[in-house]
Amino acid sequence: MVVPVGADGKVDFVNASSGSADLIADVFGYFSTGTDLSLSSLSFASPTVDGTASGASDTATWTIADTNQNATTVNGEVVFRQLGSKPNTYVGQPYIEEFTLGQSYSNAATFVSGDLASSTYSYQFVVPNYTATASATWGITTVVINDDQGRRLDLAGSALSSYGNTLTATEIASSTTPATDNTGVMYVSNMASVPAVAYDGVNTAIQYRLSAYDAQSGFWRGTLGLSGPGGG
Repeated sequence: MVVPVGADGKVDFVNASSGSADLIADVFGYFSTGTDLSLSSLSFASPTVDGTASGASDTATWTIADTNQNATTVNGEVVFRQLGSKPNTYVGQPYIEEFTLGQSYSNAATFVSGDLASSTYSYQFVVPNYTATASATWGITTVVINDDQGRRLDLAGSALSSYGNTLTATEIASSTTPATDNTGVMYVSNMASVPAVAYDGVNTAIQYRLSAYDAQSGFWRGTLGLSGPGGG
């Protein structure tokens, strides 16, 4: 029989028979509860920031815990995104920052203190100057924690709502529109030379290469429309 210790940290051994009994007890080991990994805290240093100044930033700090006694290291990543106007919607590309127990790298999260049982990290999030509107909300939308025993914890959405994982930034509303450059068509064919037509009856493929940019708020997404000589 294998049982965990009680709430008081003890185990009682009882002989309910009318005679004597030999007893061998092995009190080595532990019980795992869930994944052993948890997020203890997560917050920005300030809930608001003036993003109109170049280099404006806010420090995000988080603490994680691992109760797995066989683990020797933990790592993971946090994802920063601009929040959309509706729940679970986002604007622009994610900023993904990695962290590792006991290690700090340039352009990544900084290990602040702690050990495997509880460790703290921070990241200086530089707020972009330009967004589509004069105010934007940024948030840590995903936290992933791993250890070297194959355990993994993914937190996102409502699982992070109880933490201080968002900040509101005053921004400069973008006044430019996306532009394109270096537009080209590259033909891939089994013919010796570039064909004069897109399809020659032998599965010719065309790859379209398009560079898009925005000098202020950056380029997020768009649609590429194609039409032939007949408009189709």
